[in-house]
Amino acid sequence: MTNLMKTAILLAVSVLAVFTMSGCSKNDYGSNPPPNNNTTPGSVTISNFSFSPTSVTINVGDKVKWTNNDDVSHTVTSNTGSELNSSLFSKGQTFEHTFTTAGTYTYHCTPHPTMTGTVVVK
Repeated sequence: MTNLMKTAILLAVSVLAVFTMSGCSKNDYGSNPPPNNNTTPGSVTISNFSFSPTSVTINVGDKVKWTNNDDVSHTVTSNTGSELNSSLFSKGQTFEHTFTTAGTYTYHCTPHPTMTGTVVVK
């Protein structure tokens, strides 16, 4: 066997080992979960004077983002307490809130109180 053949075999084995080892972890983060960087698992669209979906379930530390697609301004306002208290936001604008405590949060639009929704935080 020539030195060139030995080098080629060694290179092939090395590449195979790297590909094999890279697929051994449980996920892309190894055994550690990914950091919570407040991505948006909860997304609510405001359209035709309603929140859609009307109920979102998320985990503690997650963020919900409301996007207004209506031609009029809306709010996201807690029914009780002050967890949610956006100002009026217009078409194309968004409101985001990170939930740090488990619970069920009901909300409405202040100018249009028939618009209601719920965020369930586990």
